[in-house]
Amino acid sequence: MSFNLIHYTLEPILAFPNLPVIDVMITNVDTNNLTEDKKLDFKSLHVTVEDAIQIKSETQTKGTSSMWHALRQFRITAGKIGQIWRIKMIEALET
Repeated sequence: MSFNLIHYTLEPILAFPNLPVIDVMITNVDTNNLTEDKKLDFKSLHVTVEDAIQIKSETQTKGTSSMWHALRQFRITAGKIGQIWRIKMIEALET
């Protein structure tokens, strides 16, 4: 058995943005079809640049940071997607 190895360079095609990225999510999302409650929920996710810098410095320890856990509690993260998928699979098997 032979393998074809492809050489990849580490040169980025696009430059990685400086973080935090200012208002990218807020300006690129159409919220017109959301209810007023959902619009408020969505707006509550917005943080200022100053807030983002403070959050970054206060949550660098991640798992040991109570602020890190509190900020992620209601966000859809990669780990939560896995949990949701497992629940949906179990529900599908039970029906």
